[in-house]
Amino acid sequence: MDIFFDLDNTIWDFNCNSKSALSDIFVIFSLADYCKCDFDTFFEVYTIHNNNAWDLFRKNLLSTDEVKYLRFLNTFNALGYNTKPDFCHTINNKYLEILPTKTILTPHIFEVLEVLKVKYRMHILSNGFIDVQINKLNNSGLSIYFDKIITSETAGAKKPDIRIMEFALNITNCNKEDAFYVGDEFETDMVCAYNSGVKDIWYNPHKNKLPKDSHTPYAIIDNFLELLQLL
Repeated sequence: MDIFFDLDNTIWDFNCNSKSALSDIFVIFSLADYCKCDFDTFFEVYTIHNNNAWDLFRKNLLSTDEVKYLRFLNTFNALGYNTKPDFCHTINNKYLEILPTKTILTPHIFEVLEVLKVKYRMHILSNGFIDVQINKLNNSGLSIYFDKIITSETAGAKKPDIRIMEFALNITNCNKEDAFYVGDEFETDMVCAYNSGVKDIWYNPHKNKLPKDSHTPYAIIDNFLELLQLL
């Protein structure tokens, strides 16, 4: 049997690690001088435009390259700093260099993975950039637990499109009836798994409500230790 895990904000704390990396970027490039604001303001504005860019990416309205620089370009524009895409590419490249070096993880993750590896094959299924995701896993000491690292780039489709799950099942030679998927985003992770016939486990530490008119996941957990009781 197989378990597929989302990476960002499921087992690797993207929010904390990203904020730390952006704080480094803010200092390295002296962005306070350009944007005329403190880091907290920059981070708040960036978060809005980063989320917007990823939402458009999931809807196939932006390419991966466009996401990488537009999230910064739109942030700078909103803060009144008019710059060019080349500078945004430079900023983004440094951000993606620093980001995978951050290693804040979901609580109890090693303890849980150590137990699960005895019974299950485990894989990563992510919409993130393949080279960045691999570096995150390596730097965090997580790569030893996962057999396959599958991303939207390698699959040619992104969650919630069921083709990424179908690709994952095929490349791992796993039947959907024998698979679980654990992720934190309902609209992408749970919808993708459910529509693919895979048992969906919603990691919901903030105890968000189910979206209106949505399906009920196979299970909902707010602590990774609950996986040991469930599986």
